Amino acid sequence: MGRHSRAEDPAPYRPEGPPVRAERSGQPQQGRPRARQVPPDRARAGQAQPRGQFRGEHPGRQGGRPSRPNPAPAAERPAAGQGRRRRATKIDVTGPIDPAAVARAKNSSDTGTHRIVGKKQRRRVAKWPIACLALVALAVLGWLGWGWADGIVNNRAEAQASACSEGETSIAVVVAPDAEQPAKAAAGRWNQANTVVHGHCVRVDVRAASSERTLNALAGRGSIDEIGGLPAAWMPDSSSWVTQLKAAKPGMISSPPEPIASGKPADYPYVGIGGKIDDVQQRAAQSFREFLKQPAQQTDFADAGLTKR
Repeated sequence: MGRHSRAEDPAPYRPEGPPVRAERSGQPQQGRPRARQVPPDRARAGQAQPRGQFRGEHPGRQGGRPSRPNPAPAAERPAAGQGRRRRATKIDVTGPIDPAAVARAKNSSDTGTHRIVGKKQRRRVAKWPIACLALVALAVLGWLGWGWADGIVNNRAEAQASACSEGETSIAVVVAPDAEQPAKAAAGRWNQANTVVHGHCVRVDVRAASSERTLNALAGRGSIDEIGGLPAAWMPDSSSWVTQLKAAKPGMISSPPEPIASGKPADYPYVGIGGKIDDVQQRAAQSFREFLKQPAQQTDFADAGLTKR
């Protein structure tokens, strides 16, 4: 006890907390610290303000330091890797280079947030080879279609010709007297077969006349009636007669001469006659010439001694 103190006087009040800082003015506070005011609602509820809490501080903060929130339970924590952005895989270039890793990196593409691995880049194909193939295919199809259509037309024409749809016609063939017998035998087979030329049933009439008289009649130096009228073909005993007719009147020859027999000096050339002969008769005369070259008719010419065996 002090000298001037009394036993009944209480001890001076000393705050237990940290000393109160001085005011901003720099003057130390004198006397006891000012009591903090408690809000009326908290005072009415009987709740005391926590010790060491200043006005404006968070209730969970004491001593000027924020308190950490309690960690969430393990069950509420997100799993590892969830909600996080995956980092792009990088190739470690500090060590030896792995060719397989480089190939995988080239084949991968980064879209910004995701990476697509193994996606190969598309290669554009040139268009000109495809166009060439298309043109070739069209050409082949056109050729096949044209052949098919042409075959149908020919079949129809042959079907109509076999029925003599255009009627009947006849041609006259003047031959040298030596070739009369084999020529008439060939004409008989022709007529018996009812041969059709361009839709016409053609009948062949063989006449025999000397080569000199026939030349004069065709060249206009004699009457055409002397040989029975204008023939569609002429078969003299030598090519020299055809040469004379060509020199005298070239318009009377419609086709070049072709030898039917091979005897010498006679070769019996077969020549088509022009003039007042229609197209069907000229074609029929050419068809009969090819008919005379067949083996059956050549046998007749050989039997007559006009062709060497």
